[in-house]
Amino acid sequence: ILAVGAPLEPLWASIIGYHGKRGVHIESTWGLVLEALTSLSPAIRAPIEHSHYTYHYTGPVADLAKEAGMLLSLAAVVFGTWLSGVAGPDERERRVAATMFGTLATVVALGTIFSPQYVIWVIALAAVALCDRDSSIRPAAWLVLPVALLTQFVYPLWYAWIIHPHPAGMTVISLRNGLLLVSGLLSLWLIWRTRTPSREAAPAVSKSISIPAAAGVPSAPRREKVKPRRAA
Repeated sequence: ILAVGAPLEPLWASIIGYHGKRGVHIESTWGLVLEALTSLSPAIRAPIEHSHYTYHYTGPVADLAKEAGMLLSLAAVVFGTWLSGVAGPDERERRVAATMFGTLATVVALGTIFSPQYVIWVIALAAVALCDRDSSIRPAAWLVLPVALLTQFVYPLWYAWIIHPHPAGMTVISLRNGLLLVSGLLSLWLIWRTRTPSREAAPAVSKSISIPAAAGVPSAPRREKVKPRRAA
């Protein structure tokens, strides 16, 4: 384990360590939740700070949002993995892209970091899933098109209205994040509804088959056992 894990330690530190130190991204769904909470109640404080080349909500409330987002994202990964495991072998191979798309879209929508480039990952998996004309998630996968369009307004066009909350900016980011969440959850639900559970081969059971006599061919007469008579 050490031989394999040691070379990955710098990669883990640069990615997981880097993003773990970030607050709640203002473009994320949890950023919208914090914006709504701070607007409704002055007692709730989640200051916005510039760090890691972007803007984040910070403070104790933001830390709670990070934990909630991590738990929900982990639940989406576990469900997507389970969904792949319960499918039959042939179905699992055919739906791997669809399951990955649904899982990734849900994780991005429920995560506390939502950078614009994340949409590229989702679009790539949606394109692969749509190559299957019989895929059950086609209606959900097409939702990535309005998500991509709205992302252009979130960043860079109306980004100032996200940093300094404006009704137009909040509406666009709410629609973008909401559509992506619907796309992910709908995909997973469609895969679950149309799945074919994998079943182990049942043991063969031998059954006696009675073959009727062919037409015109008399069947063999049954012989009856005659009990011998006792002598008087």
